[in-house]
Amino acid sequence: MSLPAKDAFAGYRFHKVLGDGSAGRFEATESASGEKVVIESLFGDAATDAEGREWFAWAWDALAGVEHANLPQVRAVGTAGDAPFAVREPIEGRPLTALLEGDERIEPVAVRVLICRMADGLHSAHEAGVIHGALGPADLIVEPDARGGASGRWIGFGRAEGLRREDIAALGDILNKLLVAERATRGDEDRPEGEDPSMDEAILAMLARVATAARDGDYRTAAEFRDEVAAGTEQPRGWRRFKGLLRSSGSA
Repeated sequence: MSLPAKDAFAGYRFHKVLGDGSAGRFEATESASGEKVVIESLFGDAATDAEGREWFAWAWDALAGVEHANLPQVRAVGTAGDAPFAVREPIEGRPLTALLEGDERIEPVAVRVLICRMADGLHSAHEAGVIHGALGPADLIVEPDARGGASGRWIGFGRAEGLRREDIAALGDILNKLLVAERATRGDEDRPEGEDPSMDEAILAMLARVATAARDGDYRTAAEFRDEVAAGTEQPRGWRRFKGLLRSSGSA
């Protein structure tokens, strides 16, 4: 599928290709309502592969039946000629790859909250039978907040059928990238008054162990990954704060 020559297509008006275009992702508007949406489809060789088209359509259709704060909300699934497409809500924020290259800081406790929420979303997708298969930092859209935290949403489902083990290994790699960025930007002068530096160090050391094990192929489910990150070695004061943050997201 390529950007349509006509300005209207299947009830949607296309505006531009998002990203580098390799993922087949378009910004569009629903003609009837005027609402902004994102169209996911297939580009180039992927659009000519019958098995790939079948997997794409099945994955997005399955995802449409899953409601989770960290997964895309799928509004419609259809076909244009031979190419399947899915219509989803726009997701605010930037790819994790862009965030890591910027100046924003994500606090250790926020790293834990973010990765737990993302693992919980991945668990819901896995439960629906959707294996990401192409998970990477560019597939995680993150929106930092003013308090050093961040929310995130997964995108990019339906490209290829992969393995849960690959998803979890990639999740470990993403966690490791977050930790490297956090360590590079943190400083004791930025620490809130009265906060124990040893608590942060314990959190970071524990998260690093989890990330390394996942990247080394130590198989677990996304829910087990989430629970291991959530359990941690944090001191009781910080643990209560962390659990409160998770409960506020409705994730764990």
